[in-house]
Amino acid sequence: MAQLLVFVRFDDNEEVIEEFFFCKPLESHTTAELIFKVNDEFVLKVGIPWLKCIGLCADGAEAMSGKLTGLAAKMKGVAPECKSTHCVIYREALAAKGMPENLNSVLSDAVKVTNFINARAP
Repeated sequence: MAQLLVFVRFDDNEEVIEEFFFCKPLESHTTAELIFKVNDEFVLKVGIPWLKCIGLCADGAEAMSGKLTGLAAKMKGVAPECKSTHCVIYREALAAKGMPENLNSVLSDAVKVTNFINARAP
């Protein structure tokens, strides 16, 4: 079962705050329509106007970033100022695809060490 995790970043008296927003299971396919519906229901439930949404950061999956039918396009329909960017992790994966094996090995080791440390953080 896929899980949709949503984080928010917002300005609170000139301080940028990042917080976990919600987690919902996606019991069927992970389509843009379903992902938008889950987001829309939660945003409406908590009473935040879509017009306040100015950015979306997601992986490169077509369901997320498709210009015509992806989540980014659907969000742009309700939040015209919303800009879409690719996640840093996705960019790292793209960069690693064409990387020479010796450098990719170093990157892989660095990711393993980082994950090890993060998994044990208090």
